[in-house]
Amino acid sequence: GFLAQIVPTAAKLADQLGIVKLSIIFNSMEDVCMGAIQSHKADFELGDIPRDFIDAYLQHQAQPESGASFQGEEGISNLVAIMLDLFAAGSTTISLTLTWAVLLLANRPELQKLLREDIHEVTGANRLISYSERTKVPLVEAFILEVQRKANVAPLSLFRQANKDCYFKGYFIPKGTVILPNIGRALNNPEVFENPEEFKPERHIKDGKFSPSPNGIPFGVGKRRCLGETLAKAELFIYVTRLLHHFDINP
Repeated sequence: GFLAQIVPTAAKLADQLGIVKLSIIFNSMEDVCMGAIQSHKADFELGDIPRDFIDAYLQHQAQPESGASFQGEEGISNLVAIMLDLFAAGSTTISLTLTWAVLLLANRPELQKLLREDIHEVTGANRLISYSERTKVPLVEAFILEVQRKANVAPLSLFRQANKDCYFKGYFIPKGTVILPNIGRALNNPEVFENPEEFKPERHIKDGKFSPSPNGIPFGVGKRRCLGETLAKAELFIYVTRLLHHFDINP
């Protein structure tokens, strides 16, 4: 599927690359998704307030004007595909980013102290900080963005297509060319980020406030920007602040 879109010849090497085994695993994940859908169908009344994404999808599917892509077997197949996309895109990227966050915290005990102080100024050190309070802890937000910049785990964005003939750095790109944006390069561009090889959360703070650069684009840009950006930001904030609340992280 996706790999074959990038490297068409990969389809001929499916077995050697482990794609067949991966396909079997994916089929089992589809079964899990179908089980969740059937469970929701059994205990959700369409007139009720949706509890989650599946409920909302099923509720929309029941509307006459929902469109062909929501109806029948195709509609359920599309729901399963969306669930798999959300799971695959969100689970690995979040866990890898958190792994890097822990590594960078372990390497910077003085930064841990400053981050903890930033949080305790809001909470008094006797409760957990909530995501709604994130604007009160600029150093925490700057730390998370700098982790995503320095240790970007998704360096290539989704496909784009040139809508006209153009030139880039002396190369001719004809209309219709498939383009794969290099986010990793953008996040380490020395023309934008001074000494990009250095891990410096303070680069995202101005006058004591969180001030992210418009060039800090770990989630991509435009209409194909990461669908899970809002959820990912919330998850990273919650995990990082709780780690700092409960633990001293040492090498």
